[in-house]
Amino acid sequence: IGTNQGVFTAPFGSGPQQMQFSLVDGTQGQVWQLKEFGGQLICGHNSGTFVLKGRSAVKISDITGGWCTVEAPGQPNVLIQATYTGLVLLHKDPGGGWRFGGRIGGFAEPLKKIAFDADGYLWATHPNRGLYRLRLDQAFSQVQEFKKFGKEDGLVSDYQLGLSKRMDELIINTLPNAVRLKNVGGKTVLEPLLGKKWLPGFGNEAFVLDSSGLWWSRADQRIEKIPLTLVPTYENVECLTSGLYLFCLENGFALLKNNQQTPNAGPFPIPPTRIRLITVAGQESCLPDGNLRFPYSQNSLEFQFAQPVFEQPNRYSWFLEGFSKGWSPWSADGEKEFTNLPEGRYTFRVRSEAGGEEAVVTFRIAPPWYRSVWALGAYLLLLLVLVGWLESINRRRLDRHRLRLEAEKEREILVMEVENKNRELSNAAFNLIRKNEALQSLKDNLIDAKNEPRALSKIVRDIDAHLEGDHDWEIFEASFIRVHDDLFIRLMQDYPELTPGDLRLAAYLKMNLSSKEIAPLLNISIRGIENKRYRLRKKLGLPEEANLTEFIMAF
Repeated sequence: IGTNQGVFTAPFGSGPQQMQFSLVDGTQGQVWQLKEFGGQLICGHNSGTFVLKGRSAVKISDITGGWCTVEAPGQPNVLIQATYTGLVLLHKDPGGGWRFGGRIGGFAEPLKKIAFDADGYLWATHPNRGLYRLRLDQAFSQVQEFKKFGKEDGLVSDYQLGLSKRMDELIINTLPNAVRLKNVGGKTVLEPLLGKKWLPGFGNEAFVLDSSGLWWSRADQRIEKIPLTLVPTYENVECLTSGLYLFCLENGFALLKNNQQTPNAGPFPIPPTRIRLITVAGQESCLPDGNLRFPYSQNSLEFQFAQPVFEQPNRYSWFLEGFSKGWSPWSADGEKEFTNLPEGRYTFRVRSEAGGEEAVVTFRIAPPWYRSVWALGAYLLLLLVLVGWLESINRRRLDRHRLRLEAEKEREILVMEVENKNRELSNAAFNLIRKNEALQSLKDNLIDAKNEPRALSKIVRDIDAHLEGDHDWEIFEASFIRVHDDLFIRLMQDYPELTPGDLRLAAYLKMNLSSKEIAPLLNISIRGIENKRYRLRKKLGLPEEANLTEFIMAF
């Protein structure tokens, strides 16, 4: 079957109700003619000419618009083809295959239909207006002469003419009536026929189209009206075998079987309803095999369906699983459109009131791009990037805060160190002054002691006063408290019976000084220090195995 979508093929032996059509690869597009020549099927196509072999197509001509192909008179190995740009020649090669033989010169008008008459003239119709009679040379390579026929030759109208051949007669389909070409005394005569268009059938049969519809006729006598509507300006009826006709329709095709001429041919069973086309985003496409999947941007679909039953007007009911609540009311409309379908899986079903198998097609509407798997993956990736970015910002903020605290701590330590150094320097200077004053006083007293013996006793008393005085201790205590500001307070809170002497010893122990180093500071012997340590241990309640120095340093 040739369509505006390409060539489709299906096994015919099991009956039309069992046909499952599939596209012949490479034939997508407008098909103008399918005809057998020499046992090979020639396809005239918008993009050129093909030889069909099973489900494959072999291109033999690139000349666009193979409208009509006919056999040259008396030359079964030569074909003449009408195209968008004139006539071309096809011939058989030594292997028996059809090949392109070149253009036929002398005439370059686009031609839609061609046919040879009994006198060897080639008659041709222009796709828009005009009827031509051409004479070709014996090699069929050149148009030697041509004549254009018009109103002066008896044509009432020369607009969009049709041309067909019934047996040896040529019929021109024109308005208001078709005409038959007859040669009377060497002159072409146009004889009017009943009906505005004649479509040839088998033998003397024909199908006549007039204002009342389509009629089946035999020997120019109308027999029966056919309840079909053919494609306007592209009416076509093909005789498959004697008594079996195929009608090309707007929405498919129909078969007519003449039981009187075809023995043992019983009536066709009720054929199933078929879904012919799905229109998505304004683009028509034939129904492919398998499940369909459409992007969310193409979620408006139109289904066209039909059932080749012509005895009476047919009605249909449809149901869309996943969307409809139930079957629709019966309607003669063979189309149904759904707009803005949500994402999901659907099954469209349509049945005919005449009976037969219902048509079913399953399809899926994909989620919108922002809910697709890729989008969710992108969202997850962005979330991970965002979390990482926020974590990086927080980590940098914490690092800056830590560095700021460390810098402040270092500054505090430096300030404390400077203060301690200043205090130590002040203490050293003050002690130096006091020692110098004491030494100077001692020197003066020694000089005076030369003349007065009692002065020696005074010198001894002064030295004892310096050794036993509390002034140096007060200076040390002030410095110690600045470093260990709460040691004395905590000791007095926990052990209120401690004396100032105990606190002095604790202060020196806090500095990790030994008994030998503490003795001169307190102006007592090492044994005296050991006694003080013993009394302090008892007041603190330490067992014998405990280390007093470690306790004070850890307190």
